[in-house]
Amino acid sequence: MSELDANLPINIICETSVNETQNTQTQSTLARELVFVSSHAIHHFSLLGVINSLLGNTSSASFGIAPSTASYLRQQA
Repeated sequence: MSELDANLPINIICETSVNETQNTQTQSTLARELVFVSSHAIHHFSLLGVINSLLGNTSSASFGIAPSTASYLRQQA
């Protein structure tokens, strides 16, 4: 995939209601969607880290930490 491919506009259709079938459509880019997926995965990793610690296990200190949070923590040190 090239940078040009990543920045081509795409249409995203998503479900927006749990009570009925209702969709909305918006424009995005493949690059933007990949950034969102990465961020969402980090969110889930963070939850898994909490569950892991509740089970008495340890994870890497950076597991589930968003890059922006890591930058903030480095600036505070």
